[in-house]
Amino acid sequence: MQIVQESPEHHLLKYLDKIKQQPQGWVSICSHFSSKLSHEKIMADPGKIAQLIASVQQGSSVLLEKASMLFEPINDCVVYQFKDGDILVLARPASPKEQELIKSIYVKLQEADKSVQCSYKTLAGDMYNVQKMVDARLLSARCMDAYMAVSEVNKCSTIGIRRKRREESVVLIVEDDQFTGSYAMNIVNKETEAILVKNGEEAVISYIEHAPDVVFLDIHLPGLSGLKTLDAIMHVDPDAYVIMLSVDTLKESILSAYDRGATGFLKKPFSKERLLFTVAKSPYISKPIMVSTAIPEQTTVN
Repeated sequence: MQIVQESPEHHLLKYLDKIKQQPQGWVSICSHFSSKLSHEKIMADPGKIAQLIASVQQGSSVLLEKASMLFEPINDCVVYQFKDGDILVLARPASPKEQELIKSIYVKLQEADKSVQCSYKTLAGDMYNVQKMVDARLLSARCMDAYMAVSEVNKCSTIGIRRKRREESVVLIVEDDQFTGSYAMNIVNKETEAILVKNGEEAVISYIEHAPDVVFLDIHLPGLSGLKTLDAIMHVDPDAYVIMLSVDTLKESILSAYDRGATGFLKKPFSKERLLFTVAKSPYISKPIMVSTAIPEQTTVN
């Protein structure tokens, strides 16, 4: 048996790549402590994010110790503990007796902490979802990093100061579509410094690190959605200048973004002129940006 707590997401990625060659006999058991760390619960009191995550990790560690003892007799067994507290066990019973033992352990883990949902799966018939699980684990790790960044009160409190002290303007583009992201970068980079990230988790961390003058934030992002990302950004910087991006113009989405603190909305695809016009409107952009003065406001919603 092996216990993995250091970079468990990457160990899991490598280990499953090995297992998928012969998945027969392998089973997974997962205790979902991450259900206690919903975005809504975390952002309800951002000042206690570190405390909340530590509390979940403490409960997770108690179950990890119990799981480690229970699975000790199983040779082909790896126990993972992730940043969000989830405990995952991959095991391959060597005999019918071990198979029954693993099933009994699953029941014991369910009973050990009834506040946490526990799931049991056979890998041979579910390898597609198992592979998706790896992607979810990597995304969850980035999400925990983002929330911890939000909890760094002293650093977050200097965002406005760092933005004023900086000579060069910075634009943060949050876009998972490669074409749109590259297109926007090529335009903005000619006028000012631009940073491109592909998900909300990286956006939160990058915002806190770089204190950008403008943020272009796609509403539809994998993992932490655009609206949830907006929540986090507005918490660390209520004065943030955030423009939402979307291929649709659903009234509900746009109004929700405005209610959460967004400054404006830009419908995709957008022109070079409209993009630069929007950048130039930021109160934090100090250098002149050459744009057409004949660009109308974009206000149409469905």
